[in-house]
Amino acid sequence: NEKKIAITSKEIYKFGFNDFIFTSAEHAIGIKDILLLLKKEIDLASKRLEEEEKIEKELAGNRIHIVIVGRPNAGKSTLVNKILGEDRVITGDKAGITRDAISIDFTLLGHHVKLVDTAGIRKSNNKEDLEKLSIYETSRALRLAHVCVLLIDASNPFVFQDLVIAGEILREGRILVIAINKKDLLTEKELFDMQKQMEEEIGKLVRDVVSPKFCFISAKEGEGLIHLYRTIFKLYENWNTKIKTNALNNWVKQRVGKNPPPLLNGKEVKIKYITQTKIRPPSFTIFVNRKDGITHSYLRYLSNALIKDFGLEGVVARFSVKVSDNPYSNKKS
Repeated sequence: NEKKIAITSKEIYKFGFNDFIFTSAEHAIGIKDILLLLKKEIDLASKRLEEEEKIEKELAGNRIHIVIVGRPNAGKSTLVNKILGEDRVITGDKAGITRDAISIDFTLLGHHVKLVDTAGIRKSNNKEDLEKLSIYETSRALRLAHVCVLLIDASNPFVFQDLVIAGEILREGRILVIAINKKDLLTEKELFDMQKQMEEEIGKLVRDVVSPKFCFISAKEGEGLIHLYRTIFKLYENWNTKIKTNALNNWVKQRVGKNPPPLLNGKEVKIKYITQTKIRPPSFTIFVNRKDGITHSYLRYLSNALIKDFGLEGVVARFSVKVSDNPYSNKKS
């Protein structure tokens, strides 16, 4: 009845779901609503694909896109001004001063850079229209970025919202650098503990193997910025790495020799060969005889090993698995 539906809806909303449908398969109730929702999601996916194609074109070129993100009042605009060496962005103690994504082109340590200062992302159920637009612009800036610097205020330890931002960056396949601002407010042990806690939480949130790079800075005083710059450019180099197929296959033979895939129903799982399919982030395809035999845990083993052996620390290495076709399978022996 309507009262039970209202109570159930309230419970579902608590878990953060926006779209759900009450159905009865036996009486064909709600089926039309399901089809309409599917059509809506397909249309959204198509638009997203078109936007991604445009983004790929915009990302082309030699200019490195660096986006600074974080919660309001973390010190993003102060950091941008310190990097530029001049007051180009308005700063202040009040959160939410920056409403738009501000883009600046300049040269940093010999690299052509596009630096973007974004509006702070905060969790709120009642956002005004202007703030919704700011969040949309920030999300778009993340998809256009090469490197995302997640700025965290050491005096206001990270919360779940920071993890959500980090997860979105990694799922987009972008480079994540976590900069802890106002480092002078914490002891070395407190900074170390904060780093370890964030690494553990991000590991739970994101399935891809990655060990985020941490930089401890003071945006106001300019401390630690050279280390931040060098980290960004090193990770950008890793993000663009292309490994030769021959080197990859020699590597995978050694790794599989040390730790072969587990048997599947008592049968051996063979990795035929591996190839890199793209960069930004480095992505690889493994060809095997039995796809179901390559478990997620084994892919994590290979990903960890590849990142370590080829020096790709700080970036996401993506893997896909395909069955290698046997050209003689349909021929008589």
